[in-house]
Amino acid sequence: WLNPEPQDVAGNLKIIPLGNTINGRFVKNSKTGQLFVIQGQVKNDYDHPRSYIKVTGKLYQKGMKMAKKSTVYVGNTLSNSDLAAMDIAVIHKKLRTRTGQKRSNIKVKTGKRVPFMIVFDKLPRNLDEYTVEVEGSSI
Repeated sequence: WLNPEPQDVAGNLKIIPLGNTINGRFVKNSKTGQLFVIQGQVKNDYDHPRSYIKVTGKLYQKGMKMAKKSTVYVGNTLSNSDLAAMDIAVIHKKLRTRTGQKRSNIKVKTGKRVPFMIVFDKLPRNLDEYTVEVEGSSI
């Protein structure tokens, strides 16, 4: 009664972003210009498989003012050459594939790590930092 367990409605409490794997970098795209790419891995710490894991990346300007955010499904990554040459709409579509590449976001076993990639275009000025949060998952 006094300290109720937090409700895990979204399925995000035990999907862990692995901080030591997460990094951000700029990539020049031939059609869109400068992109900012956040890449990393999440780990399933539930005691059962999870599917359709989503992560959200947020970009902040000076003073911790949120400038942009984007949500993608894990299990989708692109090569540097794809990032440099593909149309931004195609990039976003590929990163939002619910099942992940090769169904890597279906029934993710306990302890398994899955990569993710979040791509931002039309970057605001004075970018200061970024964060990654797990948005949710399903059984």
